[in-house]
Amino acid sequence: MTGPLWGLALGSILAGFLGVPYALGHYVGLGNGIEHWLEPVFEPAHAALQQVFSAPAPSHATEYLLMLASIGVAVGGILLAGWLYKGGPAGAAALARSLAPAHRVLLNKYWVDELYGALFVRGLALGGGQAMHAMDRFVIDGGDGQVRAGLGVNGAAWATRDLLARFSDLWDRWVVDGTVSRSASSSTT
Repeated sequence: MTGPLWGLALGSILAGFLGVPYALGHYVGLGNGIEHWLEPVFEPAHAALQQVFSAPAPSHATEYLLMLASIGVAVGGILLAGWLYKGGPAGAAALARSLAPAHRVLLNKYWVDELYGALFVRGLALGGGQAMHAMDRFVIDGGDGQVRAGLGVNGAAWATRDLLARFSDLWDRWVVDGTVSRSASSSTT
């Protein structure tokens, strides 16, 4: 797994240089390559954007402020985590006790796995296996396994085989054979 992770990390670093913001890129000679490459695709959107967003584009100062704010949040999170966990496991346990409800929710990952297991794994697949079998038998296959009118695969097979065969028989009998028979009877009279 280490090799693929290194490859993904390198790709994300290199891909980051494709979208260098204008506020940074024009000073160091890097342009926003992805923006220029996609410009023909989004050209019709420029007119629509001017109608929707009547305010002028934010200045470079706003862009710098937002970049610094996001870096500040990241550094603040790292420093907060270091401060909270500098006491080792005892500090983490004390924090978990003081924030017990939030800790329980986050530890159980909002109970998404348990909900999925109850509804789909134990509910439909194991406990509701009969429901899935009935769905497959009567809706998907369209009956009790016999090819006849109904829903699903067997119903489509019935429609293809029986209905189209009947239509083909009528077409052949009345149109093809009828035309030949009429032409033969009209030539003898």
